[in-house]
Amino acid sequence: MIASNSKPALIFDIGMSEGNDSAYYLAKGFNVVGVEADPVAYASLIERFQPELHDGSIVIINKAASDVSGAHISFLHNSIQQGISGTTRHPHVPDGYEEHIVETIRFNDILDIYGTPYYCKIDIEGNEKFFLKDLIGSSRVPTYISVECHEIDPVTMLYAAGYRRFKLIDQVPPGGFQNPSPAREGRFVENPNWNHASGPFGKELPGDTWLNFEEFIVAHRESQTERYRTWFDCHATL
Repeated sequence: MIASNSKPALIFDIGMSEGNDSAYYLAKGFNVVGVEADPVAYASLIERFQPELHDGSIVIINKAASDVSGAHISFLHNSIQQGISGTTRHPHVPDGYEEHIVETIRFNDILDIYGTPYYCKIDIEGNEKFFLKDLIGSSRVPTYISVECHEIDPVTMLYAAGYRRFKLIDQVPPGGFQNPSPAREGRFVENPNWNHASGPFGKELPGDTWLNFEEFIVAHRESQTERYRTWFDCHATL
């Protein structure tokens, strides 16, 4: 995917964690705007992406994605398992938390500065529905978007924002994610690191069939029996 002005198309990575998704998007030839609330993870990301920060192919924002900008909230970094760090304690991990005060940023303010992305990945530990508020009634919606969907509320908000085609993607698929060759999005990346990552997106998602909203609701309900071994992302397109 190349933008019409010949600059690389843009992806938002909201909730970067250790940065494996962003590394994949960069390797495929996209520019990236990443948002990571965790100050400890942010420091590691700045070190990891020094060359890309220098050439401008990535921007990393150390703020918490929310429904308002400029508020200050408590963020809990977990030193045992960074992926569960967030604004609340994980019910199954009682220890390893350290509190940081972080500033918030809303979707519209990121869009104002960087423009509308081709794809937006959102994985912010249950706060997705707050961040998505700005998309409802907006003309600035990504062609493709994904959200972690332990609950159905974020998907309902995507429908309200105008998305009409959905896929429920198993994040621990049997045999692992498939990496199409030739690539259908950007460049082919051999052996991408999808550990703690969201995996393929857009035209490279597994399966040929997109679901309508009602079909997705049924699939999401039926997926609850698999929650013991995996989790699911909702991918949507206009």
